[in-house]
Parts: sequence; structure tokens; C-alpha cells
Amino acid sequence: MPPRRNKPPPPAPPAAAAPKKSASKLAKHLGLDVDEEAEIREAWEMFIDEDASEDVGEYVIPTADVRRAMIALGFESSKEEVREIAETVDPEDEGFVVWGRFLEVAALKMKYRDQKAEVQTAFDLFKGGAEGPITFKDLKRVAGELKENVTDDQLRDMLSEASNSHSTSGVDLRDFEAVMKRAGIL
Repeated sequence: MPPRRNKPPPPAPPAAAAPKKSASKLAKHLGLDVDEEAEIREAWEMFIDEDASEDVGEYVIPTADVRRAMIALGFESSKEEVREIAETVDPEDEGFVVWGRFLEVAALKMKYRDQKAEVQTAFDLFKGGAEGPITFKDLKRVAGELKENVTDDQLRDMLSEASNSHSTSGVDLRDFEAVMKRAGIL
């Protein structure tokens, strides 16, 4: 009889994956995913005022630090906009901001940032990598790529309709964004 061989040990069961966190109820209501909420929370936590939080009974940041927290999130704001944000997040001028109010404003800013990126991406598709406004040549190229049967007069009408009086050479980014809003895309 041949000698017995030891069987190799069975493979170890796969490690259980760590449960994926989900966004809070408020974040979900505001249209944020877990990563966006985490990004906002990280900026928020850099400015928590421990003493004020103890007095209030929940974590707060000083109203004066809201601008810095927004900058930490990549949002640049004018002085007027910062004043409006402060009035929104601290309506009673208590000098501090609670998490929920900060999250609401940051979510709006984040969605606006995403919207701006979408507009820029769509605009760049029309431009084909070139600089400047969208011209007749750009529209004609895109219509050809999409195999749209559009006359030159129709393309000129589109440019005329889309371009604002401040731009005579074509449709700039601001005009393009306005067209997207009128079309209900934004």
C-alpha cells in the first residue's frame, strides 16, 4: 500500500467585506452619496469648536470659519456670497453653525459644482479641444458627426439664437449654459 499523503489544508474562507457605510438620511434627502457626505464632513470637522459644541450640546463650527470650510471643499465665494451663506447657516446670528445647516449649503454648492463641470464637458465636446466660443464650423462638425441633416441656415439660426449680444464670434460658455438651462437640461 502506498504511503498516505497529507492533504493540503482547505483554503481559508474569504474575509467578510467590511460593511459599506451609507449616507445619512439628511444626505440622501439632499441627493448626496456617502463619499460626498464624507468629503463635506471632513471639511466640517477641521473647524469644530469644542467649547461651543459643549455649550450647545452638539458639534458646531464658528460662523466665521464657514468660509474656510467652504474653501477646504474647493468652493471659492465672493464676500457677498459668504455673507449670504452665513445668514443662511446662522440665521439667528448666534456665532456658530450646526452640522445640518452646513450640510445643506455644502450640498447645494457641491451640486452646483458638478453642474458647472457638466456644462464645461459638454461645451468642450462642441469645441473639439479648441479654444474660444462655439462657431458655425463647430456646429457643422458636430451635426456631421451625429449624422443630422441640418442646413447651413438652420445652423446659423441656432448660433444666432444661442449667442448673446455680448459675443459676436459665436456661443461662449455663459451663453451655452443659458441654452442648456432654457432646454431644461440643467
